[in-house]
Amino acid sequence: MTPTRLPIPLYLTYLVALASLIWVGYGPPALALFGLMALATLVFRQRIEQSMVEWGLRAITYLLAFTLAMVNGSPVNNWIFDSTRILLAGSLAAAEVAVQCWKPAPNRSVLVCLCGIVMFAACNANAGYYALCCSVLFFACLAPTLSYLNASTRSASRLILLSRVGALAGGVMLGAFLIHLFNVCNGVSLYSINISLQGISLPHSDTVGGGATSVQLTRTSNLQFSSARALRLHSYIGDGHLRGMSFTNYHLGQWTRPDLQAIEPVQATNLHPDAYGHLMRVDVLATSDHLLYLPLETAGVRTEARVSWIPEIGDPLQALWGDHPWYLAVRTHAPEVNLSPAPTPAQYSALLEVPPEINPRVRRLAARFIAQTASPREKITAVIDYLQQHHHYSTSIDPGQGDPTSNFLLRGLDGHCTYFASGATMLLRCLGVPTRFVSGYYAHERGAYDTTIVRQGDAHAWAESWVEGTGWVTVDATPASGMPETKSSWVQRTWEWLADIFAGARDQLVAFVVRQWPFLLGMLVAGYLIVLTRSLRRQRAKAGSSSGTREVDPAVAALATRFTRWLAKSGTPCTPDRPWHDHLHTFTAPPAAHAFVQCYNAVRFGAKLNEQALAEMGQLMKQLEAEPGARSPSPPGPLSQG
Repeated sequence: MTPTRLPIPLYLTYLVALASLIWVGYGPPALALFGLMALATLVFRQRIEQSMVEWGLRAITYLLAFTLAMVNGSPVNNWIFDSTRILLAGSLAAAEVAVQCWKPAPNRSVLVCLCGIVMFAACNANAGYYALCCSVLFFACLAPTLSYLNASTRSASRLILLSRVGALAGGVMLGAFLIHLFNVCNGVSLYSINISLQGISLPHSDTVGGGATSVQLTRTSNLQFSSARALRLHSYIGDGHLRGMSFTNYHLGQWTRPDLQAIEPVQATNLHPDAYGHLMRVDVLATSDHLLYLPLETAGVRTEARVSWIPEIGDPLQALWGDHPWYLAVRTHAPEVNLSPAPTPAQYSALLEVPPEINPRVRRLAARFIAQTASPREKITAVIDYLQQHHHYSTSIDPGQGDPTSNFLLRGLDGHCTYFASGATMLLRCLGVPTRFVSGYYAHERGAYDTTIVRQGDAHAWAESWVEGTGWVTVDATPASGMPETKSSWVQRTWEWLADIFAGARDQLVAFVVRQWPFLLGMLVAGYLIVLTRSLRRQRAKAGSSSGTREVDPAVAALATRFTRWLAKSGTPCTPDRPWHDHLHTFTAPPAAHAFVQCYNAVRFGAKLNEQALAEMGQLMKQLEAEPGARSPSPPGPLSQG
């Protein structure tokens, strides 16, 4: 059977989707093997016609895709809508496309749908403009591919063809929009949450234990206004600051934590789960982020996840969620039972250290607007007032050459929250107040049923100072215009409303699947068996109606037509449902007729056609036509089977 050649735009669509899965979706580079496997069909014309060989190839490619996806993925808890399983779905779809290309007549519509699944898996990452560029290129290749889906469109007018392609493209674009909206609601990146909002890179669990986590003061805030939900708080009471990690060391615009190598597992009893106070439940919606975000006044934590921390500091609290992506926080106003302990003498000195790259004029600036004899509380208030009166919030800043914090303070520059937090930390250290830099979230969006929604766009930075007799105090010098709650427009609020609707529907769907998965699996298997049984019956019926037939050579077909005419002019026409072999026994046929039918059956249903057999059939046919009594040929009858 002559293999069906797939259109080149379909190959391009698949390659763009596969490249996006590797580049944007952080898929394993070994997935490129599937692309090479598909491109090989352009060179080799052989195809897989045997079902056993096809399923063997499918099993091998599926096993390879499964191994690559699971080894390359990260373990997360969400049962169905998590990053690893979406990567696995994309890898399996890519493998199936490679297998389909080797079939004699692959279904192009199925291939387009599979390419869409690969592209969806690729876009399941916080890749920003990279995903957008790849999506535009994908649709640019998909548009000409859609015209090949239905062969009947070739006979349609160009206007009708364009309208059909436009309708299909519009449907695909609408589906892509819904998928993107669903993906935003999902809020799961494949390997890193690493939200660069307002200049903050929230730490991911892979970097917490590796000592590489840091916060860099950047020129722009990299605002993405991500509406993806990160946390859902129940019965939350507080000023909105949810701390994730504190930083002590500063060097040329970068805050680091050199002690992260000392993170260790913590016993549940050391988290004071029985502490007395206001109880708040936190549901983790972005499970790729393995940090516990807590109010500063947290006295205890209750969770079934495995937690690690640095006990001397009390943060970061890193959790392996497993099947329990939630925790309870006990909020109190008693500093002596706070999870953030008092600094040790060594930590106290580090919290007062002003790095040598800080311009000496920063110390003189700090002494200018507050006296050293003032209380720590007065110094904190003075620093906040000074920064908010002499600096404004801006999403971009050009700090120039040298230390960015010094230039921000001395030049009166406008900046985003990381600059205000860094500037407040250095000014307070110059005034003798132990202070550290903190990154986390600012919770402000009230939801239904006494809940508070925290989105990835609510990432924030501030400072914390140690005040003797009080404990740690939050120092947020960012102006009100730069707080997350004031930067959202009506467009963003509308988008968040839509995202919440889809997220709620998704949560209900997940809950239903988790509860009813045995029933759904049984229905899926039963439906598959029904479809498979009907398909096998159709194949058997088709095989029975055309058993043993194959394509007829034109020369053989011409000889068969001449034999049919000879039967008709001899007065013994053969009906289409009767084989020639049986028909010749109903009358006294010449030996040449039996020899012709025997030779025809051998060529038509058995041996391969060769010149000798064709010449022999021609001689026999001439002998029959030359017999006496032959009449003029009658109109050709139907082609019978011997």
